[in-house]
Amino acid sequence: GKHLSDGFPKGSGGRVIYTTRDKTLAKKLVSEEHEIHRLRPLSNPQSVWNVYEAMLIEKGKRPPRNNKKCIEELMNKSR
Repeated sequence: GKHLSDGFPKGSGGRVIYTTRDKTLAKKLVSEEHEIHRLRPLSNPQSVWNVYEAMLIEKGKRPPRNNKKCIEELMNKSR
């Protein structure tokens, strides 16, 4: 097939998720553009902090104490 997704079975309930920031590549991976889901950065500072904090805890690290400054930096990076 013309698209990578053509090589996977249809109708079995399974899904393959590709992640890319390259819109051209995303279009090549799927057979129909409506299959592309565009994600937006988190806009709620507390949500950004929760994701960051969970990642640190999972790695056995402590979150920084000055979380206000850290949240601002994370918000800037997530945009």
